[in-house]
Amino acid sequence: MNSWRVLFMMAFLAVSLAACGGETPQETELFTPVSPIIWERGPLHVVFRADVVGGERTQGELANHIPDCTIYGDGRVVWTTSGGNGVQVLFDFLPDLAIQDFVSFLTIDVLLFTFEEGFPLQLPQSITPVYEQIILEVSGLKHVTDSFGGWDGNLYTTVLEACRALAKTPRVFVPEGAWIGALPSDPTRDLPTVYWDSEAAGFNFSTLALESSTRWIEGNLVKALWAYIVEDPAEVEFDDRFGVYYVTLQVPGVTLNAPAAPAE
Repeated sequence: MNSWRVLFMMAFLAVSLAACGGETPQETELFTPVSPIIWERGPLHVVFRADVVGGERTQGELANHIPDCTIYGDGRVVWTTSGGNGVQVLFDFLPDLAIQDFVSFLTIDVLLFTFEEGFPLQLPQSITPVYEQIILEVSGLKHVTDSFGGWDGNLYTTVLEACRALAKTPRVFVPEGAWIGALPSDPTRDLPTVYWDSEAAGFNFSTLALESSTRWIEGNLVKALWAYIVEDPAEVEFDDRFGVYYVTLQVPGVTLNAPAAPAE
């Protein structure tokens, strides 16, 4: 184990013991322990993430991907569930103590820092494997580990379930705004097609694809596209009369690597 990880765990244990052991009542009242577990408070900062990565995903699939469970710096936990009716995105807001307790669970109970990132050490392969990855970034330290790093077979499931269980008041996420983009259709995929009325919408996907650009949209339009692109169990493409396009919808603080919303 690297020395900084040892120091982090020792600091956490020291504060934990000071908080709950050995002091007189008077000393307990005078001493307020400060947790060593802190993090950046930005809404796009990833404090924790559990996700399945790799594989032969297209550019569009990567743009639309929502990780299995993420805790962001502003205290939001965002996760997905899937079933016969498609994907549902849920979220909740967590108090600091819940996040700190979860980090202590990862570091003390799961011993996350004892597992390294194993994928970069694998021999080159013609097909990128699909594998599980966990990211934790607190107290100025970023640790990445994956299922090539010597995990127990149940570790990812245990951590993922614990992340989702942090939410005490889970709510279905519906976006208010998103970055929309378009990529030329891949005819080999033969996806179902949805007609897109460019005049009614105020823009066409052909221009977005030609310029390799994205456009910020809000309101009912983004909610309608969210239902097609994210929640629907079947992938679709859009026909705007100029061509057929695979549409991307990136929501800041939800979708993987989505840019921040435009400044007001």
